[in-house]
Amino acid sequence: MNVSFRIPREMAPRSTAGPSACLFLLALVFAALAPQPAFARFNLAGDAPATLTRDAVTIEVARDGSFVEEEIREILIRNESGRQSAGTMGIVYNARVSKVEVLSAETVLDGKTFPVPPEAIEDKPIATNLPGFDEHARITVPYTGVQVGSRVRIRKKTTQREAAFPGHYSRAFFPGIDFACEHFDLTIRSKRPLRVAVNGPDDLFGVEHFMDGDVDTLRVKLRKPSYRQLVEEQRYSYMPVTRLPYVQVSTDDSLDVPAAPVVAAYEKILSGPLPPLFEEQAKAFAESGGPFPDRLDALTSSFLRRIRYFGDWRPRNGGYVPRALADIASSQYGDCKDMSTAVAAILRKSGVRADIAWINRNPIPPDPLPLATPDAYNHAIVRIVQDGSTYWVDPTNNVSFARGIPNDLAGRDALVLGAGKLRKEHVPFPPPDAGVSRGTGTYVFAPDGNAKITARLELLGQQAVWLTGVGRYAAPETVKFAILRGISEGRRVVSGTVGDFDMLSPVVRDLSIDVTIEVEGAAIRTTAGLAYRLEHNSLKSFAVIDPEKDQGDLYLGLPSITESVDRIAGSRLVGKNPAPCRVSSPWVDASWEARDDGDSLLVSSRVTLKKPLLTHSEIAGQAFADLQKGIRQCFGDYALVFEPRTER
Repeated sequence: MNVSFRIPREMAPRSTAGPSACLFLLALVFAALAPQPAFARFNLAGDAPATLTRDAVTIEVARDGSFVEEEIREILIRNESGRQSAGTMGIVYNARVSKVEVLSAETVLDGKTFPVPPEAIEDKPIATNLPGFDEHARITVPYTGVQVGSRVRIRKKTTQREAAFPGHYSRAFFPGIDFACEHFDLTIRSKRPLRVAVNGPDDLFGVEHFMDGDVDTLRVKLRKPSYRQLVEEQRYSYMPVTRLPYVQVSTDDSLDVPAAPVVAAYEKILSGPLPPLFEEQAKAFAESGGPFPDRLDALTSSFLRRIRYFGDWRPRNGGYVPRALADIASSQYGDCKDMSTAVAAILRKSGVRADIAWINRNPIPPDPLPLATPDAYNHAIVRIVQDGSTYWVDPTNNVSFARGIPNDLAGRDALVLGAGKLRKEHVPFPPPDAGVSRGTGTYVFAPDGNAKITARLELLGQQAVWLTGVGRYAAPETVKFAILRGISEGRRVVSGTVGDFDMLSPVVRDLSIDVTIEVEGAAIRTTAGLAYRLEHNSLKSFAVIDPEKDQGDLYLGLPSITESVDRIAGSRLVGKNPAPCRVSSPWVDASWEARDDGDSLLVSSRVTLKKPLLTHSEIAGQAFADLQKGIRQCFGDYALVFEPRTER
């Protein structure tokens, strides 16, 4: 019985996931996990949806980190996708601290120019603004008469009146990532010294960096067209930052000095008095008993019932500072900064060491750029130390699991705000045995190849996250039917039942689910009799990667273990019993074997995903070639022909 998991980001148990996301989870939760092949090539520039034919950027940076930026852009629309994506420009900005002006916008087609009337350009507050946060606004520029072959042009000016971190400026440019880029001309004049990092394969950029009086001046020009986009057929292949063209600038070697006022503001809020709501939760936590992780889960699940999460990293006063604890408690909503600060304050009140940590929450662990920038972080969590153990807790998750590490936090650098200072730490990936999927099934085959299966599915540790609390987003019968469909692996379900299990708990606990199901066509019909499929989809994906052509790195998912034991009741093998087969590599270990227990034919397998990432350079190495060879020899398309014992 296939019990492996492939967990897309939409399936992650976050408070932002609605019912449709969780139904998508259930539809895929029993699909084969793991390495999705990186059928990745580089797109040709001519196949890009649009081409940036001109991008001229001039930036004047003041000593306090404020700046004025002017940009002139011209984009050639190459196909319908480009017409949709570039035919209307949207600009979102923080209206409290910045001003954006569209100086001109026009479409050029067949030698004719169609200006965008000023009255057609909308500049409106975003409707999701909530009290206590900065007001975001959105400018919409609807280009006139856009067709394939059109060129759309815009001149805009951005005035940033204050910096999130006083005195700090940083920015990164990636020409040729979204659209093909034929022209990129950047000039930055800064009253503060600039650190510069340039990653340009094949001498892509021309760079001049010099002092002009007391102004540090940087000029960068693109020397030849650039387009760095994968032809991606699988969703988990990606290009790491180290292999992308970029120009990064920063005024600081580290964020210690510019972030000091922000860190001090956090400490002031954390050390303030708790409002009654949070005082009540601190008291309940202090008086609770049992293992510390269980107490922590009880606190965060109780907190989330009272404080509603509505979105990540909403600026207040232009920056990274959360609201006051009293404001969070009275409104009973908050962003990640608010919720993490409140939970940390509750824990500190109870004598627990708890600090805020900034992190980058994305489906794939990002490669950090080399220079200091607050843009490296988009989420706030809590780092907790107790009895020698470290816990990384995200209060915005809609399930609590202090013993685990959330999928979208593991393997990332975190900037911890502790004792009034910043320090960088790394959130580890969990070991494989922290998440185990185990399936046992007894198959009774009919002569037509249908099978009645009695099975038990166990989801242990990290793997239990994906079905925890799912009943809060879908009806129980919908959940159960999705489980049956997953076990049937796409074949028709004749009938089936799924035993009751806790679908409502907000706390992750090991799950054990009993299933009975009749599946049509579960066996292969051959001239020698029925045959049991030996399907190892999670390993086939390794075998089809082409080291000579594929360009992307591959994110494999959190390390985990998948085990299965299938009993073909009252049957024995026809022909020679195959020897146990094993494959080992730095990324995955796998084995399967078939044996006769005197009553039935037993088929067991185990797959251990050891590493979460497979890089392009590793794909080109000998160890990966050996893995592919072993998989093809050991885990190809096999079937075991069997017969009833009563026939001999």
